[in-house]
Amino acid sequence: MVEEQPHGPFAGEIAPSEEVPEFSVQKVFVAGNIGMCVGVRNSLRMAHEVTDITKEHEDVYAPHELVHNVVAMDKLSKKRLKIQPDLLQIPIGSKVIFPAHGTSPDDYKTAQERNFTVFDTVCPIVTGVRERVKNAIKKGGYQVVYVGVEGHRETEGMMGEDPHNITLVQTVEDVEELSFDDEQPLIAYSQTTLSGLELADVMKKLRKKFPSMKIPPKRDICFAAESRQLAVIGMLDISDLLLIVGSKTSHNSQVMRQLGEMRRIPSYSIDYPHQINPSWFSKDIRFVAFSAGASAEDDTVNANLKWLTDRGAEAEFLEPIVKEPNVTIKFPEERIEALRAEYNNMPHHLNLFIED
Repeated sequence: MVEEQPHGPFAGEIAPSEEVPEFSVQKVFVAGNIGMCVGVRNSLRMAHEVTDITKEHEDVYAPHELVHNVVAMDKLSKKRLKIQPDLLQIPIGSKVIFPAHGTSPDDYKTAQERNFTVFDTVCPIVTGVRERVKNAIKKGGYQVVYVGVEGHRETEGMMGEDPHNITLVQTVEDVEELSFDDEQPLIAYSQTTLSGLELADVMKKLRKKFPSMKIPPKRDICFAAESRQLAVIGMLDISDLLLIVGSKTSHNSQVMRQLGEMRRIPSYSIDYPHQINPSWFSKDIRFVAFSAGASAEDDTVNANLKWLTDRGAEAEFLEPIVKEPNVTIKFPEERIEALRAEYNNMPHHLNLFIED
């Protein structure tokens, strides 16, 4: 599980950024693999396109955060995106956006029953793991052991696929408690945003306890999450402090922060520049490793970097530590055009939006 952050404010605990008389940071190493992944970028583009069209007419809904980023969701809330976990409370016929990390099968069923217009932005990597899990159960008769974080939306969605045939584990200790019939074929999959380190330990234990368990050679960790973790590891030997732009709810951001803590380097995650605590930068802090989680938007990353460079630190932009695959997600332009046409043809008297 993600540990509580040791110092500094989060969203909702805002402290002013004061000038530091002895701010002595000389250089900020900016990770070469940094920031938004293609799945998050696609989800946010969809949400902004939809709400730009609908905001003067009606609310748009989502069952939970589209992406695990406070800043991104704050922007969308101002465009009338409402979070409503209970889909039965959403008006029949509403526009609903499903998030990048997926949602439960029950949500898809409810959406159909209530005639929602659904814009599904689930990441294809998440979908790929789900499909492999479902095929393993239905075609192979496997009991699936799923390595994930309890309460994480991606894991909740996966467990909803087949709670009787999917068993969740988080730690090596959880594996110790597992018990299956000798004849039961077993296979393991994982949440896409785990760290390679935490996954490796659990998989090693699974192999030892269940030698016949099938562990697919292709790991399920998202390439974006893994490349950002590797980039952080590559900066730690030359840095005195690690600063991650990413929300407390973002597992991949918190994994990156924990990589620094494991090396006993002061490590913090923030959303907004005004959450940066000047007291973090004592006279001994001269080199800062700087990165951002896969759900942090470019302007947010740049604003936090600017806080450091405005105080005299030099930014050194590092080369990517690994080359990421060129993945594209086809954007449904025709659906956006159809939505725009729907509102363009709406009689003026049906515009019920009232500005504050």
